[in-house]
Amino acid sequence: MDMHSRARVQRVAIIIGLFTAIVSCVGDVSAISNSRDFFPLTVGRYIIYQVSQEVYATAQQTPSISNWEEKDEISRLVSDSAGIATYLVIRSSRTTSKGYWQKVKEYTVKKYPEMIVTNVDNRPVISMVYPISKGVTWNGNSFNTNGPAPFSYDQINQPATINTKVFKQVLMVIERNDTSIINRYISTKQYALGIGLVADELTALELCQTTDCIGSGKIESGIRTSRQIVEFGDL
Repeated sequence: MDMHSRARVQRVAIIIGLFTAIVSCVGDVSAISNSRDFFPLTVGRYIIYQVSQEVYATAQQTPSISNWEEKDEISRLVSDSAGIATYLVIRSSRTTSKGYWQKVKEYTVKKYPEMIVTNVDNRPVISMVYPISKGVTWNGNSFNTNGPAPFSYDQINQPATINTKVFKQVLMVIERNDTSIINRYISTKQYALGIGLVADELTALELCQTTDCIGSGKIESGIRTSRQIVEFGDL
């Protein structure tokens, strides 16, 4: 089976899964008609984020903390061999709000009729599926070789304050929520209507497992990263 055929099979499987989930939610008034406006894609659109990262190591008493800014800018639109709209995004970073932007990487966002696929560092992930409705879940890793990752919608069309900015309609995508007495793996993203990604929170921590501190929540190692919107607009 060639690459295009495999992609078609994957899409069919995803669509069937979405149909099943949506049917199970019939009568749920949380389904919204403006689903695609939570992930707007327009050439020239940009969002600047404040990034804060804490890195924990066993040999350190306190985490190493780093802060910087990132800018994601949609630079151009092309179509892949299957005719799917593909947006090229340039990510730049700077250490301070007055510093010069330096290009870090490029990644793509594919806009399918039923979903959005974001490909960063050659790892395509299904960021969003349509229509948006409470109770809908999907495998975010359907297009990559990693294990299944159940993504789901939460807090649909709710107001949120992020980095002092107030957004009237925000939804959350829970990408991972695994916690135990020995580790904590949580990944969530928030999207604002008409803007796109406004917050990206990642926690991957290993907790103390020795008999004297297991269950205490003491962090042994890991990372915690927060990306929150600072500015957005169109160039």
